[in-house]
Amino acid sequence: KTRVDLLHLKSQIRASQNVKELSVLLANETRRLVGFRQAFLVSINQAQPQPCRIEAVSSVAVLDRQAPMIKWMEKVLRHLWAKQVLQSPCHVESSRIPQEWQSDWKRFSFSHVLWCPLRWGNPRIVAGIWLARETPWQEGEEQLIRRLADTAAHAWQVLQPSTSRAGRWKMLFQKKWVWTGVVALLLAMCLPVRLSTLAPVEVIARDPAVVT
Repeated sequence: KTRVDLLHLKSQIRASQNVKELSVLLANETRRLVGFRQAFLVSINQAQPQPCRIEAVSSVAVLDRQAPMIKWMEKVLRHLWAKQVLQSPCHVESSRIPQEWQSDWKRFSFSHVLWCPLRWGNPRIVAGIWLARETPWQEGEEQLIRRLADTAAHAWQVLQPSTSRAGRWKMLFQKKWVWTGVVALLLAMCLPVRLSTLAPVEVIARDPAVVT
């Protein structure tokens, strides 16, 4: 049954029409594979000052970005991303965040959290899924989520190709060596270049005069 559910969910992912639809699908229909109490689908744009943004929450039809839970979660996600915790699949514990934030962990999240990034290519991460519940995660469940994440990452990239290309160009021009090369090229174009050629010629007088 698990294999059938995985195949069915993958087909739903491929049929998604946009990133929002895909986000809602992953945040809710992943229950077909594993049991959880709470899921957050997070988009990741490394070119932005605040790279982590929640796109969908399980069992929530309309996402309120001003809700305390959403604000707290995005703050925690940005902290964990800066600490390079979210770059690979892992179990996230409350001890990984500042102590003054830990009091809200029980309010907004459950004790056992499984994080799985949606990685497109290597090492580009386009999104991630945060799954939380009261009981520990099993190895078999983690493997299922990782297999699902591979399909979801490909679909995510296909559904927003223009944004992805724009982000890659922006990241490229933020590198110092790129601007150094551009300046060097412009300076080289300003240098005068002498032109010459080699060919057989015949010298003929313009106004010849014969002297005897």
